[in-house]
Amino acid sequence: MEEYKYQRKDVANRIQYRRLLAAEIFYDGDEREHLPLLEQMTAEGLLRKEPAIHEEKGTLRCARCGSGKHFLGTVSKCGRCGEKCFYCRACLMMGRTTSCGFLYSSASAPVQRPGPGAGSLGWNGELSAGQRQAAEKLLHCFHSGKSREFLLWAVCGAGKTEMLFPLISESLKKGDAVMLCTPRRDVVQELEPRLKQAFPEAETAGFYGGKSPESRFSYADIAVATTHQLLRFYKAYALIIIDEVDAFPYTMDKKLQYAVHQAAADKSMTVYVTATPSRIQQRLASSGSLESAVVSRRFHGGDLPVPRLVWAGNWKKKIENGRLPKALHLFLKEAAGRQVLLFVPAVSWLIPVQKVLKKWQENIRTATVHSQEEKRSERVKMFREGSLDVLITTTILERGITIENVQVAVLGAEDAVFTETALIQIAGRAGRSSLYPTGMVSFFHYGSTREMKRSVRTIVQLNRRNS
Repeated sequence: MEEYKYQRKDVANRIQYRRLLAAEIFYDGDEREHLPLLEQMTAEGLLRKEPAIHEEKGTLRCARCGSGKHFLGTVSKCGRCGEKCFYCRACLMMGRTTSCGFLYSSASAPVQRPGPGAGSLGWNGELSAGQRQAAEKLLHCFHSGKSREFLLWAVCGAGKTEMLFPLISESLKKGDAVMLCTPRRDVVQELEPRLKQAFPEAETAGFYGGKSPESRFSYADIAVATTHQLLRFYKAYALIIIDEVDAFPYTMDKKLQYAVHQAAADKSMTVYVTATPSRIQQRLASSGSLESAVVSRRFHGGDLPVPRLVWAGNWKKKIENGRLPKALHLFLKEAAGRQVLLFVPAVSWLIPVQKVLKKWQENIRTATVHSQEEKRSERVKMFREGSLDVLITTTILERGITIENVQVAVLGAEDAVFTETALIQIAGRAGRSSLYPTGMVSFFHYGSTREMKRSVRTIVQLNRRNS
């Protein structure tokens, strides 16, 4: 591997806004030769140094992700100190934190800050009445400083990103960098170019697993990152926006929630953005305990497509026997000439369903997508460009994908993986374009569930709110 050597200024630039292990600052394979420089900079007050694993209220805890003893492993002979050491298993993918190691962060003001023109908005679109009202509420909360948290509840296709532009602009004009994070890499890759276009004078960068070390630690006025990447940042942002806050893994992983708290500056605002807030968030918003704005109408003014619950019989047996369920057959026939996003409950059903589709119509263009698919981005791009007729997917694409005139089907909607939240998000893939504001959404099942009925009821209620 090519060696990288850093002097004092380089270290200061690399570590600003971040909290890193020595191995992350100097990734040339041997951190020990660089430790004297870090120690010198710490002694001069330029860097802050803290144990990577420390004792808190009698319990050992990882300083980076906040995980306690249940996530700590031990090695009998540590490669660094040669002694028995604890290490954190919860954030191991970010580099090993050990009880003999340290985390370093900047002890002074950031070297780089957004320039005077960074907040200039290059987006020439107009907000709808609902979008404008939500944007004004966000700005009022930001300027008043009364609340540190805000819930933006906006239905799928409401134009959530555009509603955030005025808020992002104000933060940049104040000289504060902005973090917009989301649980999934796909969404980061979609949002990054949109924000670059909207703020042409600002430095915008995406951060997610798999990027080169150099680009991973570059400075950005607007950072777009997966929530896992926030584990690297420390007291960095006066404005943190969490898109799809209800999505896995953020909702289930306490270290990611801890990471958001750690990445926030002492005086900061956190905006939770979602089309499907939790019932707790809804209650807090209704009671006024959580500042909020609700946008129940899509940006083009159309209603949300209401899903149809369609009996498909024992669809598993039919697929295993190489036959297409009749109900799905009729749906595909009705959708002829338009693209179809077809959801299945598990990875194991992707290829069998694809084979049956090929058998049903030999010239149909299909592809499959799931979380571990190496060519996921390529296949989604093909679908966007119209090179595929049917994209068969797991719930990995329930969010963050917008295709004009797409029709949506769920095969096996009775499966436990299809929760009310997931089904609402899936239904929200249809009718997002102003050119095609309607679309078919069908939940094919072998017995309707409470989650399916709740999702339909919620969508109907949101549509009535606008009437």
